[in-house]
Amino acid sequence: MQQPLITVIIPTYNYAHYIVHTIESVLSQDYPADKMEIVIVDDGSKDNTREVVEALRDDRIRFYYQENAGKAKATAKAIQLAKGKYIFNSDADDYFLPGKIRKTVEIFETHSNVVHVGSPALIVWEGEQREKIEPVPVEILGKVLSGERLSIYFLENNMLYGGGSTYAARAKFVKQLDITATVNQYIDEFLILGILPYGDAYLLDEALSVWRVHGNNYSGKRKTKEELFRKESELNASSKGTLDQLSKIEGMPEHLLKIYEFKHQMRLISTQEKLKTKSLSNILHFFAHFVFKNPQPIRVLKKYKAFNRLLPLFLLKLLK
Repeated sequence: MQQPLITVIIPTYNYAHYIVHTIESVLSQDYPADKMEIVIVDDGSKDNTREVVEALRDDRIRFYYQENAGKAKATAKAIQLAKGKYIFNSDADDYFLPGKIRKTVEIFETHSNVVHVGSPALIVWEGEQREKIEPVPVEILGKVLSGERLSIYFLENNMLYGGGSTYAARAKFVKQLDITATVNQYIDEFLILGILPYGDAYLLDEALSVWRVHGNNYSGKRKTKEELFRKESELNASSKGTLDQLSKIEGMPEHLLKIYEFKHQMRLISTQEKLKTKSLSNILHFFAHFVFKNPQPIRVLKKYKAFNRLLPLFLLKLLK
């Protein structure tokens, strides 16, 4: 098997206390040391990220700093700077398990049409004696899958796997993606759905990356209404940005775009519920969208629990 140069990209923001462990988990892999590089793009951190990275004094690490522009732009810059044949993604608070790079490269080198390789994640709760393996459906593990069919499977069933720190892709294809700042908080989703039309996918049947769950995760709870509003606004803008960028990809299935548009509408009305602003007008707009403008099969509506969104807030409160 060929062992080509690979690149691990690490976009980061204020994770100096985690990033050394992340880097060491890459450098300790059972893969030729001279065939690995790490590209770190610091998105305007206010902590000592630069100092702790430079203290490692390893020529395989390339560090870049940019003024704060969001995770999507940091990821895009890292992808374009990557020199490897294959690009691995890692968040700065996650880390790789032994064998991750070697086993992933084996899949790429064995199957020339595979453009994306992922795996389940081992989810670890920081400060707790608790962990679990991400429950990926068995029927999509350990086999070559059509990228287009897999992306539609994900969206029709309201799920997504193989992203974040479990994500790896052929560089020549992922470099073609137009990653804009508008994608922002859904960059992981865009990287998966954007590359799958280019070829096949393979999801390994073992956990090879660790996702840390801690108090500073973006998906964590927000304490105030203002924080919740800001977070939901960011997510909805990123959802719209992702939809716009997916629609520009040549060969993107129209069916996939229609489901993603429905998913975006689901996110909007779910936000209205969280902020307690959902009105009868919002309900009617949502109903008209998936019945007349963008019809979806009953099975898809059930997977997304779309009919629950048609209930007014006082009924939802009673049911809860």
